[in-house]
Amino acid sequence: MAADRTPWADDRTLIGWIRTSLSLIGFGFGINAGMSFIDRIAFRSRGEHHKGRASWCVSNV
Repeated sequence: MAADRTPWADDRTLIGWIRTSLSLIGFGFGINAGMSFIDRIAFRSRGEHHKGRASWCVSNV
């Protein structure tokens, strides 16, 4: 009986890993969108043209 349930447990584990990885990817996209929004607001308030995060990081390092 336990041998019959083992493939199902493997499937549930794989599905859990996939669900977790997709959630983390989605969370990363959300953080990126939020940071881009904050960057745009910050550059607008200073009257500068939005150059993007990469050039901002390079100029401030």
